[in-house]
Amino acid sequence: MSILSQTTSLLYIGSLNSVSNSFRRFEALSNLCAQIKGINSDPFIMAPYISGIQHYYNIGIGIYFFNRKIRRQVRDRKFDFVWVDNKNYLSVKTLEYIKRVSPQTRIINLLTDDPFGVYKKSWRMLKK
Repeated sequence: MSILSQTTSLLYIGSLNSVSNSFRRFEALSNLCAQIKGINSDPFIMAPYISGIQHYYNIGIGIYFFNRKIRRQVRDRKFDFVWVDNKNYLSVKTLEYIKRVSPQTRIINLLTDDPFGVYKKSWRMLKK
């Protein structure tokens, strides 16, 4: 029995680049759940000139706007699930906000990378 159904509402946060594995997961979830909203992290994080800083050090204006977009989506619509796909850019404040305004929402964080490996600085926000 699946916990997802056509009546389940899901906010998906991840790369929606058509060649990414995250996008393939988004498509698979879309087949299981008709009420799905996607937030593409790429335009916020992978912006020219600042992508390296944002991606590897978890700081930058894109991360601020990314978290603001997530908070707005949760404020405007209550979701059963927030699915974070391999992204380490959600702030503690954003997670606390989700739980405060929508306590029934379950947060799923799918992580396929090693946060303790070579690029451990880029996982600072996730570890918090």
